[in-house]
Amino acid sequence: MSPKPVSLSATEWALLLGAQPPADWPANLTGVQPDSRRVRPGDLFVAIDGSEGDGHRFAADAVRKGAVGIVATHELSLALKVPVVQVPDARTTMVQLSRALFQHPDRDLRLTGVTGTNGKTTVVGFVRQLFEALDISCGQLGTVSYQFGQREIPARRTTPGAPDLHEYLRAMVDAGCEDCVMEVSSHALDQQRVAGLAFDCAVFTNLSQDHLDYHPDMESYFQAKRALFDFPTLRQRIVGEDVWSRRLATEFGAGVIRCGLAADCDVRADLQHADLTGLRAQVTSPWGEGLLEMTPPGEHNLRNMLQALAVCAGYGLPFDRLLAAVKNLKSAPGRLESVPSTCGKVLVDYAHTPDALASVIRLLKPLTRGTLSVVFGCGGDRDRLKRPLMVQAASLADEMILTNDNPRTEDPAQIFADMREGLRSGDVYNVIEDRRQAIAYGVGRLQADDLLLIAGKGHETVQVIGAVQLPFDDRAVAAAALAKRELSQTGSC
Repeated sequence: MSPKPVSLSATEWALLLGAQPPADWPANLTGVQPDSRRVRPGDLFVAIDGSEGDGHRFAADAVRKGAVGIVATHELSLALKVPVVQVPDARTTMVQLSRALFQHPDRDLRLTGVTGTNGKTTVVGFVRQLFEALDISCGQLGTVSYQFGQREIPARRTTPGAPDLHEYLRAMVDAGCEDCVMEVSSHALDQQRVAGLAFDCAVFTNLSQDHLDYHPDMESYFQAKRALFDFPTLRQRIVGEDVWSRRLATEFGAGVIRCGLAADCDVRADLQHADLTGLRAQVTSPWGEGLLEMTPPGEHNLRNMLQALAVCAGYGLPFDRLLAAVKNLKSAPGRLESVPSTCGKVLVDYAHTPDALASVIRLLKPLTRGTLSVVFGCGGDRDRLKRPLMVQAASLADEMILTNDNPRTEDPAQIFADMREGLRSGDVYNVIEDRRQAIAYGVGRLQADDLLLIAGKGHETVQVIGAVQLPFDDRAVAAAALAKRELSQTGSC
C-alpha cells in the first residue's frame, strides 16, 4: 500500500509522545516502523527492545533508509542527523502513533476479534463468508492471509504489528468494508499490538498446550488470551465449551454466550449425520433454531460454525438466513484439504497441537475402512514439552511417520529425541527426517481403503530450515508423489 503523508500539529505530537517534540521534529510522516529493514523514506522509526533484538542498535540503519525521526526508550549512543524523542514505553507510543496516523480506522468498522489455540482461522473465515453471503462487506486478518475488497495479501504473522494493523484497517475502510474479523494471537495481546482497538465482539475458541516456549505456563498463556475479553467497547463475548471457556463464562458472568455440543450451551447443536463430505445438525440458539448443513466435516468444525453463527446473529443478522448460507461455506486452505488421488485418500491439515491432531484423527478413524497413517513433525525452537504429547495424539492412528516440520535453527536430532519420549509399547511408526521423503513413503503405501493424513503445516508454502525459508507445500509435494506413483504403477491400486 502506498504511504500517504500525514501532518500532525505540535500539540498532537506532544499528546502522543508525552513530551514536547524538538523544534526540528518532522511536520509530515508517511508511516511508523519498528523494523529498520522495512523503513520507507518519510517514516518514523520506533526503537523497541523486544524478543527479536534491541531496535536501538538499528537506528542508524533506519536513518540511512530514510527515517525522518526516531522514538526511543533508551538514550542512543550515536549522534544521528534526525531528531530523537525518548519515551518511557516505545511500544505503547508506537501503537498510539499508528492509530493517529491512520485516523483511528477501527472506529469506522465493526470489529470482531477471535482468540484461542485451535480454530481461530476457521471461525474468522466462517464469519467473513457469512457476512458476505448477507451482502455485508467484511475484511479479514489472520494466519493465512489478509483480505479486503478485491485484495488478498499473504499473512506475515497471524496478527500484524500495530503499524501494519492500522494501515490494513484503514485500507479496509477505504475499500468500503463495514466489518473486520481478525485473529488475535496471545503474542499480539501480550505485546500490545491490538491495544486500544474498539472491539465490538470477542470470541474465545478453546485453550490447549502451545506456545509454552513464549509463555511461562498455561496460566500465563490463558491470561494473555483472556485480555481480549477486557476491552471496554465489547458488546458481545462468545466462548466455547472447554474448561477454559467455562472459566471465562464464570468470570465475566451474564451476557457471555457459550457455544458447543453440550446440552447447557446457549448455542448448541445436536449432530444427526457426519462423514467426510460434511454433516447435518439441529441447532438451537437465543435467536432461533433450525437445521444446519455444512460441507467442512468434523465436530471441531461444527463448534467453529456455532461460534461464527453467534457472532453474526448477535449483531442482529437474521438467523434463518444465516443457517441457509452455511451450506455454501468453505474451509480455510489447508484444513482437511483433499489431494486428488486414484488410490486411497490423502488429506492435508494444519493440526499442529496435541488437541487439534487428536481431534482430526478421531474424526477420520471411524471413517477409514483401511489403514489410517499420519505424517507429522514438531517445530524447532518451540515448546519442547509439546513434542511427546504430539506423538501420543498421533498414536490414535494406525501408523505414524515422524518427520521434520520447521526445524528452524534447532538440531532435528533433538526434536526427534523429544518426540520419541511420547512413544509407547505397540506403537507402529517410522522416522524419516526428510519431509518430502516421508510424504512419498506414506503415499507409496496407500491401498484403496487407506487414508494418509499429512499434518502440521496445512496452508504453509515454505519449510524453515536454519534461517532459510525453502519452498515447500505439503499439498503440492503429495500431489507430485501421487503422480509419480501413478506413472510407475501397473494395474489397479
